[in-house]
Amino acid sequence: MSELPVCLETDEERAMLFNQIIRKIRTDLESRIKGESSDADLTVSPVVAKMVQFFKEKLLSKNPKWLEKAMIDEVSRRQATKQGYTVDNLIGPHSDIFIALIKEKIIEEGLLKECAYSLVGDVREHLQKVVQHVIQRYAHINGILPAALNGKAEDCIDNLGVQARGDCERLALAQEETSTTYDLYNKQMSQFVASLSDESTIELAGEKSFCNMLPEEFVLLRKDAVQSPQKRAVLEICVSLHTYTKLMIEGFVEMSAKLVKFSLVGQLVEKLEEVWRKESGRTTLQKLFAEEESVAQKREDLSKKMKVLSDFKVELRGLLPAVLQMQNGKQILSKKAKAEEGNSSSAKETDNKPQPPPPPLRAVAKP
Repeated sequence: MSELPVCLETDEERAMLFNQIIRKIRTDLESRIKGESSDADLTVSPVVAKMVQFFKEKLLSKNPKWLEKAMIDEVSRRQATKQGYTVDNLIGPHSDIFIALIKEKIIEEGLLKECAYSLVGDVREHLQKVVQHVIQRYAHINGILPAALNGKAEDCIDNLGVQARGDCERLALAQEETSTTYDLYNKQMSQFVASLSDESTIELAGEKSFCNMLPEEFVLLRKDAVQSPQKRAVLEICVSLHTYTKLMIEGFVEMSAKLVKFSLVGQLVEKLEEVWRKESGRTTLQKLFAEEESVAQKREDLSKKMKVLSDFKVELRGLLPAVLQMQNGKQILSKKAKAEEGNSSSAKETDNKPQPPPPPLRAVAKP
């Protein structure tokens, strides 16, 4: 009977146990979010950090190869009919080609949005796995309570995921605004533009020149473009796109990761407790802590067996005086028998003891 779940009979008992379980779940989840759990695979912050790093690498790998032949040819084709090539708040007011390519290759093709959706999905799936594990750890008193808590948790995490997706989608669409405050963009573009003035590269004191980090094939094209304004414009556009999109992706990764962490991870514990406590009404608690049919049947069977044992004990207690009386009688008879046996043995020993010989006859003198 002790191995069966505790049977709660009052609303106060149910509410008290429910609150204890929720507090334990909350404490455990907070520890896992901070990465304090010894179970590394079921922590939150360390695992999410790895997901963000993968998200960044994936985005950078999908960034169009602006310095390779295919993109150079496309920029050249567009440059033949349009003017301008860069971000309007840094170098020039004519940026039709730059803006069009950012919009087409990054925004409309959904590069940022789809990768962000993937990050949200991965984080959401991991959170559901962690929460399910923690619920099962503390709410396993029956099959009803864990299932109910898991169902509400899945809905809650899904809703937080929808919010995170919406935030990331708006952030991705905002990248259509082609402007930047990164000084590195201006610095690298200035180096490249200056390098087009002759065939040399500019080495900055204590730093490796941005131009020296360009692909070798592109460097050869740069040398050919020194004397051709049209080719120079094409290469400037390509370098501008290469530099800008790399910085844009890094900025997008940082901001979208913060949004995902805030919307999904940061609000997780509070939102879960909120939806769970909505289930703490009297009627609901009675359902959550109701015994399963199989457990109730087992409890009933054990109760019947315990009743039989209890009745048997009562009967035994009723028979005890008679048993004791019988035992006392047996002891008396045993003692009496032993005493009689002892007397008989003594008599036999007396009979068997050798008698002393009769005294010798003396001769009587005649008078």
